[in-house]
Amino acid sequence: MRAEPKTSSQVLYFIQEIKKEKQVLDLCRDMGIMIRKLKEEDAGRSVGVLAGVFPPELAPKTAKQVPKGYRMPELLVFCGLEDGLLDRFLAEYRRRGIDPIGLKAVATPHNLFWTVCELTEELEQERAAMQAMSQNREG
Repeated sequence: MRAEPKTSSQVLYFIQEIKKEKQVLDLCRDMGIMIRKLKEEDAGRSVGVLAGVFPPELAPKTAKQVPKGYRMPELLVFCGLEDGLLDRFLAEYRRRGIDPIGLKAVATPHNLFWTVCELTEELEQERAAMQAMSQNREG
């Protein structure tokens, strides 16, 4: 049974694998979460504009340029998910056996002004730091 979409709950995503994309779309629809597919050309746009939090004219003018040859990685950005909905989403994602997506973020007042490119770069740095810490503990 599908839940009615809540306008405040939204997932921005970039997934190239068709099967995984369909699984994520089905999950969001079943949970009543709106979803918006990002395109490569969205890399230079702010998360807040893409999430519909503020209009394009309020986007920061000082955003850094997208590096030449930048390829957007798989990404999920959770925007406005109500209490517990993110945890339920992640649990259901695992329960359904959907292949992992390495970069996930929650939209915050701080990162709404970042471009998608800036957000993915930050997430990749955080992920690398976490992996290094994990390897240091093991070794």
